[in-house]
Amino acid sequence: MPLTTHPKSFTPVRRMLIEPVLLGLALVALYAVLSLTAVFEKLDLFALDLALANAPPLTMQQSELVTIDERSIRAIGPWPWPRQIHAQLVDTLTAAGAEVIVFDILFSEPREGDARLETAFQSHGRIVLPMHTDGDYGVLPLVPLRQSSTRIGLTEVALDIDGIARRSPRTRSFKAAELVNMDLDSSAAEASWYTFDSLAEAAWRLRAGHSTSSLERRRTEHASDQILPRLGRSAERSWSYVDVLTPMSLPDLRGRTVFVGSSSPGLGDTLSIADTDRSRSVPGVVFHRGTFEAIAQQRLISPADKRLEYLTALAAIAIVVTALVLLPASLGLILVLLSTALVMTLSLVTLSALQMWLAPSAIVAVLLTAYPIWSWRRLTRTSRYLRHEILRLSIQPQLYEMTGRRGQDNGRWISEVCQFFQPLHYSVVDTAELSDQTLETEDEPLVDTDPDLVELSFELAPLFPDDARVRGPLPRVHMQFSGERRDELPEMQQHLEAMLGTARASASLADNSSWQLGSSERQIRTIRSAIDNLGQLNSFARTIINEVSDGIVVVGPTGCIVLLNKRARQILGKRVRHGDALSDHLPESRLVSRADWADSLRQAILTQTVHKREVTAANLAYIVSISPFRPDAKTATGAVVSLTDIFPIHEAQKDRLEAINFVSHDIRSPLASQLATFDALDSLISSIDSSQHAAELVESRERISDARRLAQKSLAMAEEFIQLAKLESLVIVERSEVSLQDLMDNAADAVYALAEKHQVRLQRSSRDEEELWVYCAPALIERALVNLLTNAIKHSAVGAVVVLDCFRTAQDFCLQITDQGEGIAEEELSHLFEAFTRTQASEREMIPGTGLGLRMVQVIVQKHGGHVSVQSSLGSGCRFTICLSAATNSLL
Repeated sequence: MPLTTHPKSFTPVRRMLIEPVLLGLALVALYAVLSLTAVFEKLDLFALDLALANAPPLTMQQSELVTIDERSIRAIGPWPWPRQIHAQLVDTLTAAGAEVIVFDILFSEPREGDARLETAFQSHGRIVLPMHTDGDYGVLPLVPLRQSSTRIGLTEVALDIDGIARRSPRTRSFKAAELVNMDLDSSAAEASWYTFDSLAEAAWRLRAGHSTSSLERRRTEHASDQILPRLGRSAERSWSYVDVLTPMSLPDLRGRTVFVGSSSPGLGDTLSIADTDRSRSVPGVVFHRGTFEAIAQQRLISPADKRLEYLTALAAIAIVVTALVLLPASLGLILVLLSTALVMTLSLVTLSALQMWLAPSAIVAVLLTAYPIWSWRRLTRTSRYLRHEILRLSIQPQLYEMTGRRGQDNGRWISEVCQFFQPLHYSVVDTAELSDQTLETEDEPLVDTDPDLVELSFELAPLFPDDARVRGPLPRVHMQFSGERRDELPEMQQHLEAMLGTARASASLADNSSWQLGSSERQIRTIRSAIDNLGQLNSFARTIINEVSDGIVVVGPTGCIVLLNKRARQILGKRVRHGDALSDHLPESRLVSRADWADSLRQAILTQTVHKREVTAANLAYIVSISPFRPDAKTATGAVVSLTDIFPIHEAQKDRLEAINFVSHDIRSPLASQLATFDALDSLISSIDSSQHAAELVESRERISDARRLAQKSLAMAEEFIQLAKLESLVIVERSEVSLQDLMDNAADAVYALAEKHQVRLQRSSRDEEELWVYCAPALIERALVNLLTNAIKHSAVGAVVVLDCFRTAQDFCLQITDQGEGIAEEELSHLFEAFTRTQASEREMIPGTGLGLRMVQVIVQKHGGHVSVQSSLGSGCRFTICLSAATNSLL
């Protein structure tokens, strides 16, 4: 059953390029989504808090804090206090040398003592007052107080998604109409925009000597993303408001910025800030003070630019995808983990060295996702390939099918079993229990029980064990044998049980092979069955190779042993090992050395040609055949070397030749004696007086001459018969390199005298300009040519031409002899190369010959793996063509 596969859309190379690109694009898209989600924003903030928890906290180096605490409220009175109290505080701080005074107390409503406070502000000259926001409106301090102050700052603080204050307050712009307590003198002023910095930044600008205008007519609004470092407990150290009113309690405050605000619950805002282990609440004035110190010490942390984050993510994704494609799965996982660690390390390094926060959580999540995505893709591709291969293996012919039981053809299987065992009678019973099938058996009815008969029976196993169609008793087969085969019953029973067990296994495998049924257990069973079948195929092949009577050795591209069977190990010796050079272990002789074996192996592998050599030594004779093989187009060529033991054949040939020589001696000796007798009679007759018996002497000489001619013909026939027998007994010929042109010259020289005698001209030609070199037995090929030339000359008229030609076709090296003789009848061509066959023309013209010459030509050519053919008709001459196969006789 052929397996049809769908054509692939992409080649492996294109898939190797496209899949990583698609994976990279998917990871980039995933990063773009994750970086915008609240979950990963919270994870980044958590990671930031962990990083800042291990960094040194922000120290208060340039500011002081005065707080309205519970003790001050108890000492001074309930809130709100008269403005004279605040004026007294300003005077005290002015006397102590405070450079900038920052109030986190709202002065948006008129109170008693505003004039006194205005005078105190003017006396100090560097006052920063707060403004708070109410929706889209900003509430300014009272106009007199605002005019006497130096700058106005926002107290609004933006919280992160987790409700914790980490970032410096924002800068915001308002229209004049959106400002409460704004003194507008015209419609143009009402349409103007005013921008306010945060309270801390306003204080820093004032201290740094920037613009001293409390209101800046400009429109610049942005949310500050700069992050504060961790605020230590020192940021909350303060003087109580009531204590500062006593001048003697203050140190020298020159060069210091004093923040004044409330720390009493319910009087001011409270913010949650990150701490080492958990968040803690601090008054808003503490946060503003920390912001001021961070600005003054240049310790604000800037979030990384989004372009830098994307560039980092792209670089990390590119590295991880490249590693997953090029490295093994285990190393790919390690590199993914190293990449995530590198990203987190990079985030910490930029935080500590550059005061820049590179958010790592989305990048880390994407990198950790890359490995399971790629692994899933790899497993999907592997699973698809395995499913395809397992399905292909499961539908291939199994070794179990050696039982011959396939599908549900029980009748055929029973017939084959009975044909193998050859019972006298057999029958099948209970066949009606099988549904949807009919047994068509040519069974013979059982005879009554006979003491001279023995019986063997067996029950058919269901083809599909889980098939619900099989109900009730199973069919049973009964076979009867003659009593003479009683001793065979145990072996037959054992063999039959093995066949039935194999059939059950085959049925189980066929039942499991339906991969599309889908259950994982069925898939596992299919895989297990396919693996078992592969193991059995491997064992089966090894057993066959091992049990072959010839020695089999498989060598790799370098001529080293890859596999050898038991017989080869016996021939080559017990010291042979896998990986050894085969040429070092092959048997040697006087004509074949180790170097010759190495050369033959090399030539067979390089030129893809079969090499055969015969090696003969004392008590051994082998034919060694070297056949190149290539398992597939991508694998280098190796060779299969077979060693055939022909020593018994050599011995038989030797005995045959001895017998032939003995017979030929018995034939030739009487013939030689007859020829000697004829010579003696000639001498005797020559001594008789011819004058008295002239007629009788002439007749005697003629009869003796006829007898001598017959004896010579018999002797020549005996010689040619012996030569033909020796040629036919050759197993393989020893060959050497020779050119066809040289063979033609040597053969023409050998018959030159005969051609001169018959006045026939020999003409030699070659269709190829270059010499044609062949690997053959030169003496035998010359002998075949001489036989053909001799026949051509004998059958040619005086003055005729015999042409000797050579050429090469795509498959053969060819030698061709063309004469101008009387030709051969068509009905005689089919028997021309049979032994002792002579044409009618030869007999009619009394041309001498034995009828063995053409048979010898055919034997010689066939020993070279070639063939000889003839084209002829009466009156048109003959053309004999010898073709030597280029595959076995070429040097290339």
